[in-house]
Amino acid sequence: MASELELDDKRAEFIANYVLKSNKLKGDKWMKLWNTDEAKQLIINFFEKSEITELFIVASAAGTLQAQYECPAGMKSKACFFMKKEKTSIKKDAAVNKLLVYGDLSHNPLEHFSALVDEFVIPVLTNKKNYVSWPDVVYDDIIKHAHELKRQTDIILGQSKGKTLLPLLVDSEKSKELSKDSSKISKSLVYSIESLVIAWSHQIHKALLKDSAQPLLDGLHPSPLVEMDFWKAKTANLENIFDQLNSPKVRQMAQILESANSCYFIPFKEMFKSVVTALRESQDIHAHLSVLRPHIEDMEQAEFDQLPLHIEPVFSLICLIWASSTGYRQPGRILILLQELCNLVIEQCRSYLDPTEILKAEPEEAIIKVQETLRLLKTFREAYEQHRTKLAEYFEKVKDYNGQQIEPVLWEFKTELAFSRFDAFAKRIEAIHVFSERTYDTLDPLNEEFINDFDTFDASVKDLDYRLASVIGQAMDDCPSAEHLLKLLAIVISLMDRPIVHEICVPRYKLLTQMLDNEMETVKRIYDHHVNPQGAQDHLVKSDQTPEASNGTGDSGVDSDNGQGASGKSQQKSPKVGAHGHVHKNMPRLAGNLKWASELRERLKINMDLAEQLDLP
Repeated sequence: MASELELDDKRAEFIANYVLKSNKLKGDKWMKLWNTDEAKQLIINFFEKSEITELFIVASAAGTLQAQYECPAGMKSKACFFMKKEKTSIKKDAAVNKLLVYGDLSHNPLEHFSALVDEFVIPVLTNKKNYVSWPDVVYDDIIKHAHELKRQTDIILGQSKGKTLLPLLVDSEKSKELSKDSSKISKSLVYSIESLVIAWSHQIHKALLKDSAQPLLDGLHPSPLVEMDFWKAKTANLENIFDQLNSPKVRQMAQILESANSCYFIPFKEMFKSVVTALRESQDIHAHLSVLRPHIEDMEQAEFDQLPLHIEPVFSLICLIWASSTGYRQPGRILILLQELCNLVIEQCRSYLDPTEILKAEPEEAIIKVQETLRLLKTFREAYEQHRTKLAEYFEKVKDYNGQQIEPVLWEFKTELAFSRFDAFAKRIEAIHVFSERTYDTLDPLNEEFINDFDTFDASVKDLDYRLASVIGQAMDDCPSAEHLLKLLAIVISLMDRPIVHEICVPRYKLLTQMLDNEMETVKRIYDHHVNPQGAQDHLVKSDQTPEASNGTGDSGVDSDNGQGASGKSQQKSPKVGAHGHVHKNMPRLAGNLKWASELRERLKINMDLAEQLDLP
């Protein structure tokens, strides 16, 4: 096949032959790749350069080939890999098949890995003939880890498919040889089954806890179709779990637990019952929501002017679902559906108005669109209120499984829980409508309406500025030290450009200047005391009674009593001054003095660095 391509390079012919056979392609696909200078050079460099050890040929869904050195990610079809056994170049006359390791990469690595584990890893690791000389402890440990690898692989593979796969015993065939006599049941087998039951309980618990409200809790705005897809997927997953728990192997495992009087048999039964209960509820909800799906799909595809015609049937079906579905007759679940229905209406309105063009369009056209949107929102809200008041009538149309009349259950929850985003959107549309209704000439100096609207808007902005300035000013007054004040200014410095904030807050900069001056004065007294302890003793004692000294003013400097980092220890009595001032405890004189000088310098440097970073007047 590849020899007919006349590549004049046996190395390339080998790769071409394997790729074409593996992907079942014709020779023209390879020639299209080979005739590309970049791809051809990549392949030649793979053979000629010893540092390049890997080559991947990726086939697209259309059958085109691509060469690359990196392992492909997100493939939609399989790829071929070629790896050198040694870091060396491959000559043209070399036996390529002996110098390369080659094979296929699946587009689904998890399935590929799962097959590798099942067909190769487990048989090799569990074959005791491979470990004849090994101690039993080592062999048992290998078996344990091999089984755990397979279980984890099955679990992850199931999660990738949206299903819950319950791992089984790798050597479950041994259970066929066991009798129901509890005295003949292996304790190790019982222990393995109990471990599986524990693992199953965690998996099933996660599956049962899945809630359709999660997208809403994540801040997303899903439509009702997301709700329906969720219950469809959950029903399929629970049916899959039920089938696994009801399989002959699992039943036999349950019989073993019962025969061995295991304490995990009762939890296993309860777990099975919870799956059955959840499955019945999920099937009931899925069956009822499936009736609503065509109407929601029609509503999504309908023209904007046709949307009011779909609102009445949708609400009627929702009320019927509430009356007839025992699983969905819960406030929490119907609230989710109502919120998602509101999201659908909001999205339809947004698509119709086009947020990027609503304020740029012609005023007459924009006003018409806004008015139509408001009418739709009003119709939707009125339809909800009407059906809410008539909800009891829908219970007269349905009966329970015994043919008895169902007692009406009304929607007693607050409407705001379902319509909070809807009401906020409607309020925004009304604001745009009011703005769009302004028809005065903004360029007419004699027109006072524009001035009045501007003054109203400006007054609200000024009110917010005054509130903001008051909060910032109060925070500045409450700062206990220069470092705190500088850090606050670093946060709010961008707001100082606003005139009102600037007018109220900038005069407080004097407080910062005073704090920095007091800090430098305190540091100077500490330094004088250290250099000349006897001469500065009286002055330092007096300064200890000042607010700066008693409060330990400074951000990371040295305490005025002992020359150490200030940490609010001013309540301690000052020790007697030595001949060389105070140094750090348990440190020699030179090291202590150097540490003391470094902290004293850092005490001033932190504040000065912060001040330099700010563009203060």
